[in-house]
Amino acid sequence: MYEMYFPRSAVIYVRHSKSTPDTLKVKVIFPDGSKHIYSIPTMKIQQYNTDEIFEKDLLMALPFRIIKYEEDMPLIAKDPVKRQEFLDDYNDIINRLEKAKMVSQSDSLYKDLIVVMQKVADYVLRNYDDIRDEVDKKMKGIVFELPSDKLREQFAEGKLEEQLEVYKKCIDEGMSKEKALYISGLPEDKIPKE
Repeated sequence: MYEMYFPRSAVIYVRHSKSTPDTLKVKVIFPDGSKHIYSIPTMKIQQYNTDEIFEKDLLMALPFRIIKYEEDMPLIAKDPVKRQEFLDDYNDIINRLEKAKMVSQSDSLYKDLIVVMQKVADYVLRNYDDIRDEVDKKMKGIVFELPSDKLREQFAEGKLEEQLEVYKKCIDEGMSKEKALYISGLPEDKIPKE
């Protein structure tokens, strides 16, 4: 008899309510028709404080910490004490991330986390420009490109080079500029100056 370990699973809720369950039930049906009920634990990110996130190495939860303030933003915007508490919490997270980055000597994860934190903050604070500006200052202007952004940029550059090459070949073959543009897919504003 062979033994196979089923991978551990969890469902992550970045937002939750009182009705969000602690576990979800999944019925797994095997090829032989046998059925097994599997309980999957849920992780409610808003229940973890900053200390727990760092202690348990749940760094992927950090960008969503700001969501816990979403409903209270109208009050935070009006109350200077609550506003400062919010900014202090955000600053604490940034400082801890910077320290963790220095210890690990690998900054790609931390760059990605800061970028995602900024994007989530921009969404949550979309109606609070003055608070968003303060959060940006707390982040000390640290904005990094995600690796996926860099890949898209490199792809676009490579594609543009290919389009330019095809365009030039078409022109060399005596085609009109309009036909060369159509065949190459080169944007008109990228036509090389003669």
